[in-house]
Amino acid sequence: MMGRMLDTQTRRRLVGKAKQRVKRSDSPRIGRHILLVAMLLIVGAFLLRTPEGKKQVPVSLLDAELLRSELERMLEGQPGTYGLYLKVLETGEAFVLNDTEFPAASCFKLPLVLMVYEKAARGETKLDSKIAFQRGDWEAGTGVLQATKVGTQFTIRQLSRLAVVESDNIAANMLLRTFGRSSLGTFYEQCGAKVAFDSANLSCPSDMGMFAERLLKFAQEHEEPGHELLGYFLESKWKDRLGLGLPDDVEIANKIGTLPGVVNDVGIVIGDNFTYVLAVMSKGVGATENGQRIMKVASWVVHQHLSQRASTPGLTAIGKRILERMDY
Repeated sequence: MMGRMLDTQTRRRLVGKAKQRVKRSDSPRIGRHILLVAMLLIVGAFLLRTPEGKKQVPVSLLDAELLRSELERMLEGQPGTYGLYLKVLETGEAFVLNDTEFPAASCFKLPLVLMVYEKAARGETKLDSKIAFQRGDWEAGTGVLQATKVGTQFTIRQLSRLAVVESDNIAANMLLRTFGRSSLGTFYEQCGAKVAFDSANLSCPSDMGMFAERLLKFAQEHEEPGHELLGYFLESKWKDRLGLGLPDDVEIANKIGTLPGVVNDVGIVIGDNFTYVLAVMSKGVGATENGQRIMKVASWVVHQHLSQRASTPGLTAIGKRILERMDY
């Protein structure tokens, strides 16, 4: 369902704040991320508002049967098992393919940092509070903290950024130790996740997509921490999966996950004509390159499917109009 456009005063206030933040930024890259965050917030606010006393006009961007056949044909004969969740934010339409349990790998860092920032927004913790590195926090794999000395302190804000941007395992371990695995399990339950968080670290595509959408809602409701957190996902270094299947002018705020035979990615995709949440998870795919290739193609298939239907006469190009107003 479509909502109505933001009133001029609200829109100018949001865009004005974004531009002020860009002027204060030391890096053009950071400034660009701030503008993208502002774009997402305006899209979200658009979706939450509907005209009083008027019928909503249904607009469809999804042909579920066609998309399913396209994806199943693409996956035919490929090693491993894949699951996919898609939700178009402009219309509220959702699509799932094989929404079963998969190893979450580092994708769990999305709900982890989201839980932490929601706690900070409620005043239950402070992002500038420091956590000391302990020997038990050490873990190989992705990240930049492997050479850290025991006792070195980092703020919760620094650890959250590293857990997302660098997918740092040690940063995530320090946050998990501080806030507790049981707290994260409770957060999954409170969010309505289908798959509980435990030591097995399993999830499903629709749960990961739900967390991504919750991230956007958090950014709408809590401007300062929300802008900051969403910016981490835009800044994420790992764009080698879903991101590779997108045109150069389309952005993605995402979080990946990797284990032997497991290749995952979940993100918010920001285009001119639409914005959508896409989560793809896998297991038993063999070499990581196999999963990366499949995700690239799956992302391309989804984007092309939506693009073709978004060209329907009369469909409002929400994202494009917002970018034009922002002079982006």
